[in-house]
Amino acid sequence: MTKVTLKMKKGETVEKSQHEIESLTIEQFQESMGVIKEVFEIVQSNEALKDMFNQFYKDEELDDKELSIDLIFQYAIGAYDLLLINLPDQAIRLVSAMSGISLDVLKKQKLEDFYDFYDAVLEENDIEKLFKRGKLSLATTKIKLSFAKKLKKATA
Repeated sequence: MTKVTLKMKKGETVEKSQHEIESLTIEQFQESMGVIKEVFEIVQSNEALKDMFNQFYKDEELDDKELSIDLIFQYAIGAYDLLLINLPDQAIRLVSAMSGISLDVLKKQKLEDFYDFYDAVLEENDIEKLFKRGKLSLATTKIKLSFAKKLKKATA
C-alpha cells in the first residue's frame, strides 16, 4: 500500500490528508475499463489520434496489429503524457478510478502531485500482469466450455 498526500485549499489554509493507494478492486477495475473503452472509441474514430499512438509505438511494429482495447490500455499507460495532453478528461478520470481519489478532489491537486498519484497506482498494480492473468482465465474458460459442449453432444 502506497500513501499519498492530498492537499485541499480551504480559504487561506491548506488541509493535508493521507490517502492509501491499494491494489485495484473490482469496482475500480470496472470504472477504469469504462474510461479505457471511451479512450478506445475516441482513438478509433480519430485518425490523428490513431496515427499518434501508432507513431509513438512504431518501434514495436504495430502496423500489422489492429488496435484493441488491451492495446489501447497499454498505450494509455505507456504514453500517459500523450493521453493527458490529447484526452485530459479521460486521463484524469482514469487516475481517479484507479486511485480511489474522487474526481473533484483530484482535479484540485497540483500537477506534480497528480503524477505522484499516477506513479503510486502503477507501483501498486502490475497492469500488464493483471491483463495477462485475465486473458489466461478467459482462455481457460473457453477451453472448459468447449469441452463441456463436446461432452454434452457426445452423450446426447
